[in-house]
Amino acid sequence: MALRVAVYSAYMGSDLSGLAWYNHRQAVKLSEALTGCGLSLLNKCFFNEFTVSCKKAGKLISAFKNEGITPPYYLEKTGELVFCATELLTDQDIALVKKIARNF
Repeated sequence: MALRVAVYSAYMGSDLSGLAWYNHRQAVKLSEALTGCGLSLLNKCFFNEFTVSCKKAGKLISAFKNEGITPPYYLEKTGELVFCATELLTDQDIALVKKIARNF
């Protein structure tokens, strides 16, 4: 694992801070999209991972899977979902997540 981190860091070089900003920006967009659908954001301060509360979390997970989306981590006992935004998350991905979450 350490070797992977070292290679990735060497590859990204000074762009690593830009990548961090991009990840955070995408996480903010995703959190705003989800809260706009009525889900409750549980942690106001975050970098690229955040938790939302959803009364129908299990059904939302199934809807994500049906659309071919890797679902967020599901805390089944509490109905909370942990989302993570990485450099692979696009604005189109966020729009699709919002479209699905709108129904829950």
